[in-house]
Amino acid sequence: MTVPVVLIQSRLIADGSPYCIAEHAENSPVKALHELRGFAFYTTKTGYKTTSAWYFHGLLVVDHPEEQRIYNWSPRRWRFDRIAEPDRLIKSVRNVCTPD
Repeated sequence: MTVPVVLIQSRLIADGSPYCIAEHAENSPVKALHELRGFAFYTTKTGYKTTSAWYFHGLLVVDHPEEQRIYNWSPRRWRFDRIAEPDRLIKSVRNVCTPD
C-alpha cells in the first residue's frame, strides 16, 4: 500500500518538475518499486542527536522552477513533509539523488 501513496504524492508535489526519491544516504536513489514498501522506506536509526543531526526515512528531492525543495516521508502521516531549512543539517540531504 505504501508504494502507490509514495508515487502519487511524489508526482503531485513535483507538479511536472524533475524529482527523485532516495534513502537518507549519499548517492542512494530508489531504483526499484520494492524499495518503497513499508519498512524498506523507513529508517531504523534513532531519530536525532541534536537539533541539526536528523535521520530521515525517505526523501523526495524536487527541482521546482523557483528552487530545489526537499521533503521527508512521514510513515505516521503517510505523506511527504517539506524540510524547512535543509542546508542547516549536518548530514546533507541534497546529495542523495539527482532529479530527472
